[in-house]
Amino acid sequence: MKKLFLTLFLIFTSVLLFAYSKPVKDKVISVSGLINVYGNEPFTFIGIKTSSGEEYSLSASEEVLNQLRKSQGKRIEITGSVKQADKNQEKPVVEFNSLKNGTLTVLNWQYADKSTVEPSENQPQAIPDGRF
Repeated sequence: MKKLFLTLFLIFTSVLLFAYSKPVKDKVISVSGLINVYGNEPFTFIGIKTSSGEEYSLSASEEVLNQLRKSQGKRIEITGSVKQADKNQEKPVVEFNSLKNGTLTVLNWQYADKSTVEPSENQPQAIPDGRF
């Protein structure tokens, strides 16, 4: 009985030890591009499109995403870690709210054009038909 228990214990612990792999560090990059909102309400998400045609969906806190949403159409510089789709797969897995170059987790961002002013509560905002 002790041998059976010891054998089962060793098998169980070895399975647990080999079940987890070492986490892969995401690559940190800096990109500059235009902020875009993709999708249809209420299922929208924020992304950035660079001048070279790369597109990343953005992941950040709600506060940062709201600030970026207000900056739609403006040129932004973003530093962050990118999680790319596995290109070795025969049929790539399409994730919900993900763009072709992966998901960029925002670590830091700023306006690329220093003359661009951040939108504030006091500035007039355009209503859907384009009037102020």
